[in-house]
Amino acid sequence: MTSIRVMGVFVICLLLLANAQSRGQENQKTPEENTKQVIDVSKEKSVFNTTDVWGIGLNAGLLSGIGLSGRFHPQGRFCFQLTGGYLGLEDQALWSVGGEGQFDFDATVRSRFYGYLGLGLYYQDESDQKQNKLKAPFRLGIGVAYEWSISPKLIFNANMAFTFFVGSSEVLPLPQVGLYYYFN
Repeated sequence: MTSIRVMGVFVICLLLLANAQSRGQENQKTPEENTKQVIDVSKEKSVFNTTDVWGIGLNAGLLSGIGLSGRFHPQGRFCFQLTGGYLGLEDQALWSVGGEGQFDFDATVRSRFYGYLGLGLYYQDESDQKQNKLKAPFRLGIGVAYEWSISPKLIFNANMAFTFFVGSSEVLPLPQVGLYYYFN
């Protein structure tokens, strides 16, 4: 008698388990159905195409300046950036100013790929000498950059530019990075 009860409980458990698995599989979607629901952000309009965007942040690079940076991206594909910074130490002063003109190749909701032209002026002196110690303080360059959203308003970008040092006629591929907060 006990073996019949145990057998009956076992059969009922098997039937319940089989029924639960089949219900779980009813709600599962095929890979084709899952990909239909994924939002393609490349087809969504970028904020740069719908409104003017301002940005403030930090830029670090040997082409378009090191320091506090501001951006203005009017509606469309162009963006303008100005950067400046000053560091006064005990026996020397360092400063730079620069700018960029940017053109968007591709802008989505979460990222932007763009090309840019940049220029910068760098200065370094010592307290006893009030002249620029740099051989080539003025730079011009052309490059590409990619930026992506860390959060909806915080943006990180990485650049690579061929930088022409006007005073020495050297051309070097140099990186730049930036961190910006965007607002309308």
